Amino acid sequence: LLPVGALVGGWVKWRRGGNARTVTRAGEKARRRSGVATMWQIAWNSSRWAMHRRAAAVRPHLRDVGWWERWRTPTTELGVKLCRSNGMWMWASIEDVVLLIGGPRKGKTAQLAGAISDAPGAVLTTSTRTEIIGLTRVARVRDGRPVFIFNPGGLGALQSTITFNPLTGCADPTVATARAADMIPEAE
Repeated sequence: LLPVGALVGGWVKWRRGGNARTVTRAGEKARRRSGVATMWQIAWNSSRWAMHRRAAAVRPHLRDVGWWERWRTPTTELGVKLCRSNGMWMWASIEDVVLLIGGPRKGKTAQLAGAISDAPGAVLTTSTRTEIIGLTRVARVRDGRPVFIFNPGGLGALQSTITFNPLTGCADPTVATARAADMIPEAE
């Protein structure tokens, strides 16, 4: 009985220690990294290099210049810096939609202000956080990019620099009809 027990015990130990353990370890590692991009996936899709590789697509005026000029274009004109992962910065293309979700005082407004300040072109921001204007206005005006504010509710005592009046031009019946059609949905 003792030799049979030793034989069975040795066989179980061998099964658990050999291929079964290797497979289990590989499975645990795969589950632990499930849904997380590898370093190579980040490099190909979200790195600085990836943003410059797509430069001609996201900035059509760069199609006509040489590759050296495209690679010298600042990455902030091609994408928005998101975070650091696997030792490299991840970027989202300026054509991508970025959704920031987080709790209070986690840096969402500061990250948004940085993206607005770095944006090379026009930015339309809808926010009830009036400090966005204070954080970005100086940088944008300094670089020659105008800032317009539409604040019909008067939040934060900020004056609107642009206005909208739906009645402007409605003396002409064609304009009035077109404007009414835009404002009133069609009945189905």
